[in-house]
Amino acid sequence: MIIKNAWRAISDTIKFFQTPQKERRLAFYSQGSADWPHIIHLLKAALTNVDQRICYISSSTSDPGLEYQHENLLSFYVGDKFIRDYFFQNMEIDNLILTMPDIDRFQVKRSKHNINYIYIPHSLVSLHMIYRNCAFKNYDVIACAGPHHLEEIKILANIDNHRPQKFVQLGYPRLDHLSRTIKLKSKTQFTKKNKTIVLAPSWGANGIIESGLGYDIIKEILNLGYKIILRPHPQSVKFSQKQIARILASFDQDKNFKYESNMNDETTLFDADILISDWSGVALEFSFTTKRPVIFCDIPKKINNPNYKLVNLEPIEVKLRNQIGLIWQTDTSLADTIKKCSTNSPSNIEDLISKYIYNLGKSDQKFINFLKNDLGLEN
Repeated sequence: MIIKNAWRAISDTIKFFQTPQKERRLAFYSQGSADWPHIIHLLKAALTNVDQRICYISSSTSDPGLEYQHENLLSFYVGDKFIRDYFFQNMEIDNLILTMPDIDRFQVKRSKHNINYIYIPHSLVSLHMIYRNCAFKNYDVIACAGPHHLEEIKILANIDNHRPQKFVQLGYPRLDHLSRTIKLKSKTQFTKKNKTIVLAPSWGANGIIESGLGYDIIKEILNLGYKIILRPHPQSVKFSQKQIARILASFDQDKNFKYESNMNDETTLFDADILISDWSGVALEFSFTTKRPVIFCDIPKKINNPNYKLVNLEPIEVKLRNQIGLIWQTDTSLADTIKKCSTNSPSNIEDLISKYIYNLGKSDQKFINFLKNDLGLEN
């Protein structure tokens, strides 16, 4: 399989470099299936509204985007190692859209050719604490999900001496999609019989999965008689296999337990009555979409930028915790916190959405206007 994938990456790389330059005016790059939910709606909008060949470049053979069919879409697999690195350093594209931070800081470098690098957000969390220092320094365009992103990136650009950048008030396409497709269930009484809880943490050394806390949470919820769905972060699936294997070995046969590793499956979010998380952006997506409560585990903050306090703004994932849910002190009863959720559903979600999200329901149109007016891509 490794040899087969390497050969495919080489073959697709050659095919890309043989593609006429006029068909390389716009491209999307995806690290894999986890990026697809954040790219698909913008890609569809571009294919529908711009009469132009579009390239889709991916580092994963399991990326649904490689299977997506459209007469104007050209797809290329480049792997995730040295072939990808060579590809990025030598590609010629007018505009590259990606949702991967840290371009030109680690293995993946900017091309030696002049390319317009456009970052689109894959989370609603703030830009200055969870992301690494200088994560957005080397992009030409930063798309912002809301006013908090715009305020943060302007300060970061000054602190970290970013290259000249354009900031676009885009919105958050994934939230638009979730809001359109969700079918809210009838409000039912809080009982053991019908309550479904989703555990959807972030990842990192102190994370719920990595620390072993996730195991204890699942065990307690099952003992309470509730249904529990584990929805780990893709990075936890990749780097914390031992902890996840322990969970599956203990609970996989329990009828009230479900393991969901497919980030493209939205039904788990729609079906959940409560979501348990830590510092993950999925908590904001769940709250803003379903208007249902979140339980936040009181574990150490996810800090990947030791200089985040220089921004002097409270990260949104910290600021909104008490407004969209309850904070659970992990040495106290989880059962009591779950019960409190039945009488403490957030009531101000619509106000928060209006305050923190640009162009709700219209981010795809904003994107098309950007392609046409800023990038010069016309019908």
